Amino acid sequence: MKTFGRDEIYDIRDPELTDRNWGQPVFNLIDSCGDGNGEILVAYGRDREQDISYFIGYRFIGGPEPPALIEEKEPDLAYHPELDIYLSVFSHEDLDSEENSSYIYGQLVNNEGNPIDEKFLINDGTDNEDPGDDGQLQSPSVAVDKDNNFLVAWSQDYSNDTIYACKVEISKSGDKYIVNKESAFRVSDNYDNIFGAYPDIAYDSLNDRFLIIWQQYDSTGGEIDNSWNIFGKIVDINGEIFGDAFPINNVAGSNQKNPSVSYSTEDKKYLVAWQVGDWDEANSVEAVVIDDDGRVYENISIASEAVNPNVSYNKDKFLITWSDKDNKEIHGAYYSISSENEPEINNEKFVISAVSEEAYMSDVFPAAYFDGRAKMLCVWNPGFVYEDYGEFYAGSNDLHASLAYVDSDGTAGEPFKTDEPEFVNGYSPIAITGNMMGQFLIAYETPIDSMYYEDQPYHIGYRLIGEFIPEPEEPGLEFVNAPYEIRVGNTIQAVVHYFDGTEYIDVTDEVFEYSSGNPEIATITSSGAITGVGVGTTTVSAIYETDANGASTTYSAIATVVVTKKSVSRPSPSPQKQIIGQIIVDGKVIKDIYEEDLVSDEGIYSFEAAQTGDNAKLWLLGSYYKKIAANNPNGILQLTWDAASYNLPLKSKEVLKEVNSITGSKVNIVLDKVNDEELIDSAAAALDKLGGQMVSGLVDYRVTVEGKSKEISIDKYNIYVTRTLDNLNNFDGYSTTAMKLIDDEFTFAPSVFNGGSASIKYRGNGIFAIVNNPKSFGDLTNHWSKMNVEKLAARNIAFGKSEGIFAPDDYVTRAEFAVMITRALGITEEEGTMNFEDVKGWYEEDISTAYEAGIINGRSDGKFYPNEKIQRKDMTVMIHNALRFTGKDKALKDKEGVLAMFIDSSEIDEYARECTALCVEVGIIMGRDTKEFDSDEYATRAEASAMIERMLRYLEFIN
Repeated sequence: MKTFGRDEIYDIRDPELTDRNWGQPVFNLIDSCGDGNGEILVAYGRDREQDISYFIGYRFIGGPEPPALIEEKEPDLAYHPELDIYLSVFSHEDLDSEENSSYIYGQLVNNEGNPIDEKFLINDGTDNEDPGDDGQLQSPSVAVDKDNNFLVAWSQDYSNDTIYACKVEISKSGDKYIVNKESAFRVSDNYDNIFGAYPDIAYDSLNDRFLIIWQQYDSTGGEIDNSWNIFGKIVDINGEIFGDAFPINNVAGSNQKNPSVSYSTEDKKYLVAWQVGDWDEANSVEAVVIDDDGRVYENISIASEAVNPNVSYNKDKFLITWSDKDNKEIHGAYYSISSENEPEINNEKFVISAVSEEAYMSDVFPAAYFDGRAKMLCVWNPGFVYEDYGEFYAGSNDLHASLAYVDSDGTAGEPFKTDEPEFVNGYSPIAITGNMMGQFLIAYETPIDSMYYEDQPYHIGYRLIGEFIPEPEEPGLEFVNAPYEIRVGNTIQAVVHYFDGTEYIDVTDEVFEYSSGNPEIATITSSGAITGVGVGTTTVSAIYETDANGASTTYSAIATVVVTKKSVSRPSPSPQKQIIGQIIVDGKVIKDIYEEDLVSDEGIYSFEAAQTGDNAKLWLLGSYYKKIAANNPNGILQLTWDAASYNLPLKSKEVLKEVNSITGSKVNIVLDKVNDEELIDSAAAALDKLGGQMVSGLVDYRVTVEGKSKEISIDKYNIYVTRTLDNLNNFDGYSTTAMKLIDDEFTFAPSVFNGGSASIKYRGNGIFAIVNNPKSFGDLTNHWSKMNVEKLAARNIAFGKSEGIFAPDDYVTRAEFAVMITRALGITEEEGTMNFEDVKGWYEEDISTAYEAGIINGRSDGKFYPNEKIQRKDMTVMIHNALRFTGKDKALKDKEGVLAMFIDSSEIDEYARECTALCVEVGIIMGRDTKEFDSDEYATRAEASAMIERMLRYLEFIN
């Protein structure tokens, strides 16, 4: 390439960060070329000590204005236990605005560490008390109350910083999260020349109040002129103020900074720690106890040559962590509150980890959170970035977050780092919170392009750390393998287990007392031997005492005993076996399941309900469900029956979530033949609307997770789940299909027929039936698309334009095609969200669902243009997205070779080439008779129907 030499190029702007020239605005021009219409493509090298090899960039000059460049900073986190999601708050700065406006934004993050939906504005300052303060909001902090409402606090305006706060509510409707932000209220009592900054929040669940603390600068000329001090105020979630702001540490001429606070429900007090001294001064960390009414006690020194303290709380004491400047280490110590209301150290201070010799300890910010059981997790940033920005540091561990677990006695585990792909900002704190069940979420500033360049902006990254730890079960006593069945004159040995919260212990020989409810039916000896005396049913009881927890505690258990004269229908299992599940038909147990029955055949754990009836049920203990799911994550738990069967994927996130959260859980698969007259009437009404006839009974497929006090129904999945309807007549699958009954309407359920069985794939549960619904149209008699259209019409996917008329050669609109795909995938009842301002009408709900599923995206102007005729190339993109949604897309080795069958393949736009090639490869698209694809031509209703019918056959959603 020819080099023109050194030219100065200004105002080259593009979303890519490498393009932004933060320092000397000079590049080395290498070459350029114009298109004759005002746009010039420039190739350049970044000027770095006259070295043009730093990197080569390409930019169009004279094109459209690029998007605004945004930087996100200062994240904080809180957890919503009911919805099992996290709220991240951060400052959001528009670097392209003249004022560099900075607002407070939020982002929801799921329990896998992935952002949910779009980021949203929490506050921009415009409606707050001081109209001149809008535009510079920063340093947000967030806490959650017992009703799962969030309080967000921040500082506002550089000229006279004020602390504000507001309530944020998160709710859920279907699959959609709804965010409600209330008006902000002023927290700090600012006067002229008093500035508040860097707030932190702790929640007092006993009084349902928050303590907000901050550092405050005073330059009023009074007793504490030119001082940074720590202040606080108690508020509630709705903005009610409880007294004036009060000084926590108020010393003239001092620099008290970086405050941190946590609350103890056991002590009913707060602990606040802060740093004394500026970055270049002698530093120390101090702490003080504060009552829940705001009374401040005497502060004490925690550590010298220490900066950046953080206060957190486990189940019975506080952990203070800090950066030790002298030794370049992260230190910590556990504190309780003494009778004199002072922080009192437990054991000794301890070293959590050494940090890099390159670190600036004033820029290393440790923070910690409790795992809900026994350990704290501490996280910290590197404390430096590389000064030589000309190098790339991919693969380096130095600029990742560092973490270490800390036991309750102060023993620190081996430090570890987050892995690639994201770096963290070496100079900025990392936020941490957790679900109190072993998992933590961290949030950090990370370079937008995952590489370090000088002064480049950041956005917020997230990482989930740790494994889920289920809620521990309560201690208790139980008879093993109860109820008991014996014959008169026979004796069996009862086995009694005590659960201490961790493991089961055989205490049969240690039971304090055994007793029988009716000795004329059965007796029980002091060693637990049960003897049948007379025919009937009674109970036996056991009482056990233990002082395992330091105090004498009594536990009791009761079991049913059935005594008969003849052999019982099923022998009593060995006392050493534990029933981990059962198969039940019409309320009668027909098979007990033991651990040795959990044998898979090619990943399927199959259990048969080998009796006819109206209801079949399989239940399995949640602990064993988790066990086989861990051993075989792609496996299936299957219940088969004469009328139906069900294949539950063991990897179902919806089931595993409830199994992990419910103590002593059972997973239930239930198959019901529907006999309820009201439901049968609803089905009849649905058939009237449809014009078809039901050729099977109604079957209700249900999956629940059950505990001692609640049962959660699993109504929806994020994957397709297979179930069957059996003992059917032989159907051809042309005009017969499975359908789901929703209120008084039938909707298509993907299904294929094989002999007398229908295999149904659906992303949820409910009531299904087989429906015969033949449709025909007079204008299709000799049309090539007759078969395609009639099959879709029988399934409520395609509709005529009027009675008996389909109009196959009319064009199809973008809305009509999106609706057809949504119905073809069987997801019409799934709720969606979208922001297309031009989507209003009969198709709105289906298009919303299609957008949520990733099938449609709209155009760059935020509109969908639903009533425009759809081009053939855009149809391939939607179909490709549908294949991806179902997990049936695939990579092509030679897309150009596939497209070569069309003589106009060169005219297919780049964005549609791979989509078109895949549709051709799997037989969804055939092309027109001219051997052209005609990518820019509009599609007809017949072509749309043919493509969707072929897509359904490829997905095995129809025969």
